[in-house]
Amino acid sequence: DSYAIFLLEKNVGDIKSVLMDMSRYLTIWSIVCHCVLFFFLSLFDLIRMASSREPVKFFRVTVRMFFVAVCFPLGLVVPILFWTLYAVDRDLVWPKYMSDELPLYENHVLHTLP
Repeated sequence: DSYAIFLLEKNVGDIKSVLMDMSRYLTIWSIVCHCVLFFFLSLFDLIRMASSREPVKFFRVTVRMFFVAVCFPLGLVVPILFWTLYAVDRDLVWPKYMSDELPLYENHVLHTLP
């Protein structure tokens, strides 16, 4: 919510420039990967609940490989890199003007939980 207000106050002209600006951050890629993973896991569970059969083994293996190869490493790298850089030089990864827009607890949720 606060980030959307920050973007609106920035007077960004179109949504494409906002998405291009956000897509350069590893945190956003991590969140997108985790959302894709949770979508497919939910779909997998719905298929299992709706029918008595197990879903295709290829689907199950693909989702597991996506987690092992993409989501888990991103889930480790993003918090470790962000908080290490934050401890060394805060302005490098989180400038002062961002702290006014996003409080510390939102920063923590954004860079630690996924």
